[in-house]
Amino acid sequence: MPLGFRNLLLSLLAALCLPSCSDSTPGRVATAGRLVAANPDSALVILNHISYNDIKDNEEQTAAFALVRALANNALNRSLLTDTLLPRAVAYYSHRQDTARWVLASRLLAGHRYSTGRTQEAVAGIDSLLEKITAPDLRWDIHINRLELALREQDYSTAATDARWLLDHTTKPEDQLHYADALLGTLYLSGRSAEAAALGDSVLTSDFLPARYTPEWGDFVNDYAYALQGNGRYTEAVAIMADMMAHTPAAHEMEQTSRLLSMAEFQLNAGNRAEAKRVLASIDETLVKPYPEVYIKMALLKSALEYSDNGVLSADVMQNAPKRAGQAYSLALNDRRTAIENIYALDREKSELTLQRQRLWIIILSLVALSLIIAGGAAAAVFRRRQRLVAAEERAETLAAMLRDAERPGVDDKSETVRRLILRQLGILKKFAGAPTAQNQDALRKISETSDGSGLVDWQSLYSMIDELYGGFHSKVAARYPGLFNEKELQIIMLMKAGFSTKEICVLSEQSANTVYVRKSSIRKKLATPPTADFMAILGD
Repeated sequence: MPLGFRNLLLSLLAALCLPSCSDSTPGRVATAGRLVAANPDSALVILNHISYNDIKDNEEQTAAFALVRALANNALNRSLLTDTLLPRAVAYYSHRQDTARWVLASRLLAGHRYSTGRTQEAVAGIDSLLEKITAPDLRWDIHINRLELALREQDYSTAATDARWLLDHTTKPEDQLHYADALLGTLYLSGRSAEAAALGDSVLTSDFLPARYTPEWGDFVNDYAYALQGNGRYTEAVAIMADMMAHTPAAHEMEQTSRLLSMAEFQLNAGNRAEAKRVLASIDETLVKPYPEVYIKMALLKSALEYSDNGVLSADVMQNAPKRAGQAYSLALNDRRTAIENIYALDREKSELTLQRQRLWIIILSLVALSLIIAGGAAAAVFRRRQRLVAAEERAETLAAMLRDAERPGVDDKSETVRRLILRQLGILKKFAGAPTAQNQDALRKISETSDGSGLVDWQSLYSMIDELYGGFHSKVAARYPGLFNEKELQIIMLMKAGFSTKEICVLSEQSANTVYVRKSSIRKKLATPPTADFMAILGD
């Protein structure tokens, strides 16, 4: 194969290999892992270009892929419904005793189980982690995870336990306020209002309570007011809520509506029915209707006031509110089913696109390979043709030189005699050499390049000449070494005896220079001639 074409082929193959080498599956997963904290959406884009078929037989890659993908989905507040590879990640990191990744994968697996409706399994998995893990930093994340699950399932007793542990194991003011507020709310919702109110009283005198009238202070005071109400301290609840509403502006209309509903509830429980009616009348119902939970709470408050006035429950509470709640629940279920179906449909489409992309790459690579093979074959054919033309040019030049030498007068040397006799056998070649025009040279080249099978030389006549001029040399060699040499080797020996050069021997015997060299080596071996010795001298003895 020509050197230039070989270099071109290697360059093309390198160009095809470089993208796959520099963009391997482990490399993509590692890149996504570095991006997931700051740019989870970019991490997902990278992961979505990885085919499961490329990693399914490698547990390490599968575990890393599952962990990074679940982290990205979690960071984007997306459902972990499709993160079905998480059990393999948990098993792998558990087997490798990689505690940090095992705990992280187990927490994410709990989120996956919750997304698929297996809440009890999710909680049980978190509970098993707490039984096995003693490191405070790892337990911190586990308690946060279980707190979130408990709040979603309205398991306020468990949520209160986790909030208490988190509060007792932090010294950061913002975390202390956050988990104190969470504990207060879970105590109140679990019916332990006295404990909730007592906790609120202690927070008011703590060093981590935010400055008065800040948004953070307002959020805590709102929850504290409910704890006071639950403990029967209605007047205090009204007062602290009024102070907060007067000095801490709401962030948006719905937050202000929520505050007004809370104030109406506190006023009603405090016995201030007229004030409760006034607060409810100030609420824009068009803002409330799209939110079933808020709408139902407002309807309940109105119904309570009406019942206290005339002893009758309103139709709005008994009919419309339940219907609205049912409709909201049905819509939520439909939305969930639609979301699940869309996720599975997207996964199917992704798998189909991956297969199509793989097929396309196979076709492209096959076409490239076929093109390279065709190009290689064509280049090789051109190269061989060029070599034949070069060899033909050399043979033509050699023949022409031999013919010119044979025409020189006054030469009586035996070699020249053989040369004349052989060249006379060439017939028309002598005419071409006698008039060396461009056309004759081209014809000479073509004749020397191809043969009709009989060869350019009448070898039997040549052997007779060799016998006559060189004392029966051919006959002596044939008798002394019967069957040792083949016909081509005999031709070379006889031409060498007549004084022809290697180039001339190539032309007359219609062999390449390499072939003549190989056959000379064969003759030397057959005669057991040392490398530095002349085998013609041995044959001439």
